Amino acid sequence: ILIRNVLALDYLHESAVNLLNSIRKLQNGTDDISASIGVSVTDSSTTYEKLFKAADDAMYEVKKRGGNDYAMHKLFTETM
Repeated sequence: ILIRNVLALDYLHESAVNLLNSIRKLQNGTDDISASIGVSVTDSSTTYEKLFKAADDAMYEVKKRGGNDYAMHKLFTETM
C-alpha cells in the first residue's frame, strides 16, 4: 500500500494497527491468519526502490520477531 502526503507518523501507526486488526478478524476459529507488515517513510528525495527495500527489510524484521505485527523504517532525518 502506498500512502502519499502523510503529515504525521501517528497516522501510519494507526493505519498499520487497523490493518492488523482487520486481518485478525478474518480468523474463523481454527485457522490462524496473521500478517507481517513493513512500513517505510521518506521525504520526496529517495527512490521507490529504496522505499520498498526499507519496507521489505522492516517486514522481515517483524517475521524474525514472530510475525503478526508491523515495523517502521524511516529514511529521513527530519521529524514528522
